[in-house]
Amino acid sequence: MNGHLDKIQTSEQGFTLFEIAVSIAILGASFATILSLQTSIINAYAREGSYFRAALYAQYMMSVIEADNEEEIQDRGGDLENALTDIGFFDDSLTRKGENLDGWTYEQSVEPVEIPSREDLGPIMERIDLKVSWSDLESDSFNLVYYRKTKPQEGTQINP
Repeated sequence: MNGHLDKIQTSEQGFTLFEIAVSIAILGASFATILSLQTSIINAYAREGSYFRAALYAQYMMSVIEADNEEEIQDRGGDLENALTDIGFFDDSLTRKGENLDGWTYEQSVEPVEIPSREDLGPIMERIDLKVSWSDLESDSFNLVYYRKTKPQEGTQINP
């Protein structure tokens, strides 16, 4: 009977310590890869959300510039939250839940545009560039360009 028990004990096999260590290493590498992919997806989602918000803010600021129809627009820039508050973007009817604009900035620049065939008129258009940024990286910004007609210089005659 003793010989029969020895056969049973020797015929049963389990995993070796080496096999368990290799399987844990494979699981760890798989988990690290999946976690890395998930982090990339979350970062891309956050960046696209910021890009969408920047486009919304820039379009609103540009529509205010269009509606005001100021004769002279100045180059300006600074804190985006202050600029949006000043032009009424955050009024009592809009909720600010989740709106964190710390570190968001804007730059507005204006330059005259001359039409080569009509140099006698001087600049009759101007280009307004509006850049909204949410970090120091150049890629983390939204640029909006708008052209508008200006009044011709005094004493010039506009002939077709």
